Amino acid sequence: MTIRTTARRDRAPLLPGTARTFRLWVLLGLALLQGLPGVSGTLPALAQTPTQHEGTNQERPSAPEGPGAPENALRIVDDAGRTCLLAAPATRIVSLYAGHSENIVALSAAERLVAVSRADDPAFFPELPRLPAKIDAERILALAPDLVLLRPLVESLSPGALATLERAGVTVVSLAPPEWESMPTYLERLGLLLGVPDGGEAWRKALAELDLVSTEAARRRGAAPPVRIFLESTGRELHTCAPRSWAAHLLAVAGGENVATDLAPLREGSALAACGVERLLGYAARGLDVYLVQRGPMNDTTEEEVHARPWASGLGNARIATIPEELVSRPSLLRVTEGANALLDLFYPKTSQE
Repeated sequence: MTIRTTARRDRAPLLPGTARTFRLWVLLGLALLQGLPGVSGTLPALAQTPTQHEGTNQERPSAPEGPGAPENALRIVDDAGRTCLLAAPATRIVSLYAGHSENIVALSAAERLVAVSRADDPAFFPELPRLPAKIDAERILALAPDLVLLRPLVESLSPGALATLERAGVTVVSLAPPEWESMPTYLERLGLLLGVPDGGEAWRKALAELDLVSTEAARRRGAAPPVRIFLESTGRELHTCAPRSWAAHLLAVAGGENVATDLAPLREGSALAACGVERLLGYAARGLDVYLVQRGPMNDTTEEEVHARPWASGLGNARIATIPEELVSRPSLLRVTEGANALLDLFYPKTSQE
């Protein structure tokens, strides 16, 4: 599926050469002027309360609420604890997390994206600039965004650059990747930023589709016990999905039984859980049908590499298979049904008569 999305040029075209540098200095100059006594309202409406950054011991100062923030401004408290304001729904968005980008597309706002992250699927955004995880404030300001959307992990990498964006009047909102239970709230918050009246409605429709997948899984399974699954999230440390993670819920939707439900997340809110070879082989000894490897940025392990591991014989007759990481572990409204159907066909393949 390809989403033909190009950077909007109706309000602020990308400026080449010295013109781009001049524009940056103008924006930075305005940001400095706003901090001088008696100067206010020179920048777009923005209010973000100071907060301590994830992974740092520094607080990032930001402009207090004041005359520049209209009474009807859109207000959201992000996952870094800041109260963020937008004078109107965002129309020029830089998204630095692939899950956010895909959920913006799912909420029918693809045309508002002016740049995405390098981790985004190029097939979805073939014509948009792709930005690195380490934030380049000058490059982002040249795109004239009214919203930069990221996740706390990305935010912790570039606190200085984010402060520069905020001083230049760009609203920065940090939203953590949602868990299954928090997806409706996440979509409502994202919908607020986009001016979409009911972001949660799209999730309710997706749940109805997933119910059909579960019904089909039960039909194909019949009277047989559910397929027992171990999901390898990362091979080097042998991490699997945490019991409440997005991936664990998708395994269940597709009729699979996750054998590692007794493991605790690496930390609160983490989608990963540490397993270890000894515990894995214990699961296999009690019965394992599929050893499933998610392949992507976190794990590039192949089926052949799993077979070559010294403990692979301990997996018994388990079938070794792979699945793209973004289908099983990315909290994406755009992919959730596709991911569930891919797991369904892997766990309970159609018969030759179907």
